[in-house]
Amino acid sequence: MILRLACLLTTSDYAMLQQESHSSRVKVIILSCLLLIPSIIWAVIGFNIADTYLQQGFVGAALIGLVLSLFILWIDRLIFMSVNNGVIIIIRLLLALTMTLLGSIFLDELLFNNDIKEKLIENSKKDINNQYRSDSIEYRQDIDEAKKDFKDKNDDFFEELNGQSPTHTVGMGDVAKQKKRLMEDAGKHRDYVIARYDSLLNKIDKEVKADEADIRSGQKIKGIIASTRALFEVVGGSWSALFIYILVSLLLCFFESLALIGKYFLAETSYEKRVKLADETRKQQLERAADIWLKQAHINQHFRVNQEQNKQLKLNSGGIYRY
Repeated sequence: MILRLACLLTTSDYAMLQQESHSSRVKVIILSCLLLIPSIIWAVIGFNIADTYLQQGFVGAALIGLVLSLFILWIDRLIFMSVNNGVIIIIRLLLALTMTLLGSIFLDELLFNNDIKEKLIENSKKDINNQYRSDSIEYRQDIDEAKKDFKDKNDDFFEELNGQSPTHTVGMGDVAKQKKRLMEDAGKHRDYVIARYDSLLNKIDKEVKADEADIRSGQKIKGIIASTRALFEVVGGSWSALFIYILVSLLLCFFESLALIGKYFLAETSYEKRVKLADETRKQQLERAADIWLKQAHINQHFRVNQEQNKQLKLNSGGIYRY
C-alpha cells in the first residue's frame, strides 16, 4: 500500500518497480516522503494565514491549506515527470526562494507570536496617542492658559481685599465682590478644562486597554502588513531573534529544495536505469520508424512523379506510350 502510494506521488511504474531491487523501492518511498514535507509545511502555513488574517474558521482555513498544499505537491511532481528539464528546475528554484521568503515570515510570526503581540500593542498605543495628539496639545494649552488666568484673577482679588489695589479699599467692597466672581468663574473654567483633559486621557487609556485585550486574545487582527512590520521590528531589535529568523529561513529553503535534492543527488537505482533504457529504446524505435516513414514517403513521391512524367510523354507522342 505504501509503495503504491509512493508510486502515485512520484509517477513511478508500480508493476515495473515490484520486479526491481529493494533499494529501488526504498528510494521511491524516500522521494515520496521528500515530496510531502514541503506540502505539509505549506498546509500549516496556509491554514494559519486563512485562520488568522482571512478569518475563515476551521473548515475554510483547512480547505485553503489543502489547496495550497496540493499546489506545491503538483509543482514538485512536475519535477519527477520531467526528464532533465532545465526550465522546470529553474521555475522550482525560483518558487523555492519566493516561498522561503514568504514562508519564513509566516512561520516566524508563529514562533514570535507573543513578541509580535507586545510590539503590536506598543504600536497600537503609539497610533492611538498620535490620533489624539492635536487634541491633547490643545487641551494642555487651554489648561496652562486657564491656570494663568485663575492665578491673575486670584491675585487681583486678594490685592483688592487687602487694600493693595488702586482703590485702596480694605475688605469685601463692591470691587472686591466683582473680582471674587471673576476669580470663581476663572476657577470653574480651569476645573472644566482640566476635567476635559482628564476625560481625553481616560478615553485614550480605555482604547489602549481595549486594543491590548483584543490583540492578546486574537480577536483583533492588525493585518499582514502590520504583523510583518512588527516581526521585522522584533527581529531587528534582537540578535537572538535575528539568528532564529535566519535559521528558520535556511531550514525552509532546504525543505523546499528536498525534491530537487532527492531526484538529482541520490544514487541512481536499477529501476531508474531500466526506465532510462526503456526511454532510449523507445526513442530509437520511434526514430527508426520515422526514418522508414520518410524513406517510404520519398519513394511514393518519386513513383508519383514518374507516373506523371510517363503520362505527359504519352500525351506528347500522340497516345503511343512505350516502356
